[in-house]
Amino acid sequence: MSLSHLFLTVFIVITFVHGQTPENMPDLDEYQLPRYHFNPGLQFDEWWINDPIGTFKYKGKWHLFYQLNPYGSTWGNISWGHAVSDDLVHWKHLPIAISPTEHYETDGCWSGSAFIDDDGIPGLWYTAARPEVQCLARPKDPSDPELREWIKDENNPIMTQQPEHATGWRDPVVKKMADGRWQMVLGGGTNANNQYVGAVFVYYSSSPTGPFEYSGNMLDSTEIQSGPVFQVWECPIPVREADNKGFILISAENVEDPKHEIVISGEFREDNTFEGTVSQAIDTGVVYASRNFIDTNIFIGWLRESLTSKALLHRSWAGSMTLPRDYTLVSGFLQVKPNDAYKLLRKENTVEEYNLTVSPQIIGTAFQHEVVLRFNETEGVQLWQFTVLASETTKKGVDIFVKNDNGMMILSTDNAETDVDPMECVKGAFKPTTSIWIGGEEHVVRIFVDRSVVEVYHNDRSVLSARAYLDEHHTRILGFVHSDNKDILTHCTITTYLMEDVNLNKE
Repeated sequence: MSLSHLFLTVFIVITFVHGQTPENMPDLDEYQLPRYHFNPGLQFDEWWINDPIGTFKYKGKWHLFYQLNPYGSTWGNISWGHAVSDDLVHWKHLPIAISPTEHYETDGCWSGSAFIDDDGIPGLWYTAARPEVQCLARPKDPSDPELREWIKDENNPIMTQQPEHATGWRDPVVKKMADGRWQMVLGGGTNANNQYVGAVFVYYSSSPTGPFEYSGNMLDSTEIQSGPVFQVWECPIPVREADNKGFILISAENVEDPKHEIVISGEFREDNTFEGTVSQAIDTGVVYASRNFIDTNIFIGWLRESLTSKALLHRSWAGSMTLPRDYTLVSGFLQVKPNDAYKLLRKENTVEEYNLTVSPQIIGTAFQHEVVLRFNETEGVQLWQFTVLASETTKKGVDIFVKNDNGMMILSTDNAETDVDPMECVKGAFKPTTSIWIGGEEHVVRIFVDRSVVEVYHNDRSVLSARAYLDEHHTRILGFVHSDNKDILTHCTITTYLMEDVNLNKE
């Protein structure tokens, strides 16, 4: 159905309360900084963040380590930032855990992972560059629940020998297996047959600190039964479930199709390899390098900016994290919903049963919408549309569409206004690679709007994300739109929650 068909529309006007600009942060930067999606906020005058890395719970505290440049808003000077939380949404920022101080870390302390050893003591593996080598760090005081200080192993770099034909060798993930051995997987690529392909390398040891012995490739992108051949696989996360079934979450890079996540679902074999099929892309929007907290299916990922490198040079920050997400593998497909921790951020709410005549006003800085829709299934294919982060003058913004015939959700920034140079802002329309929808059921759409971030979950099975950039002079307008046939949509309830600001507190 063409989007040019006539629609009936009701607009919900969102007026923001704009406070004082924090010291050392430009007005536009402060206004667009996400308030309840994790980021360093005011901890540094300038910063860049990317991959979440060490993620685990220890002595009642959730720990989040992440890639951090504490000196600028572009990639470089990569260190390990660190924060702890009691509830996964209110975070306390701690001192930088690992910084590039050694001769083998001239290009930074790159991604890695955490482990908990048999004595219950955490450790961190990370890739130092360049060349890419694997290194180890342990807490100075394991009795400290916050683990504020970390010490690099005196034998670093621990692992220096890459597999033959490897074109990348990074992002170690260590986990204890059922047989008592410790497994390490690393991402990267290989060119064994004069073809550059993504690969997952696997190692084993009797100890989480090594020495690890190479056991071959768990999988490379020529072996999967469907999907494109990616040149680099980063941040591989193998997740085993019952009967050796499971999935590997891959952050894939390609020259033509850069940076997005794929799920390879299948079976772990006894020879340490994996047979699988690319079943879907998790979030085709702006998420990358998602990772689970140890021994949980709670994941968190990096929300990339939709700006060019040139545009980032004129900003004081870049990057945020998704809300914590629950992943569940059902019949070979990974279903994603927001972890319930987000409900702790909710403030007052308003509930409206829309009849296309109501136009309430909501005051706030960050908010969430719970939308419940029911369609008349006999009336054919129709689109439901909701617009967020829209310009007051043009009514154009980030569009969310749901089709009632196949449940497909689309998130588009193609029409979004921007207060940065349009040539420096990357736009696009995103949709899941597979619709996971049961025909005839109602649609529950959870929309999280956080200044420049939009996350949308559909029926607790699929998720999309996007970035859009407006300044404080624009009032946010939410446009609720449906076809001019009033019988198509039989029910629509929108519950709007104001959300707590948690990122502007300086530790």
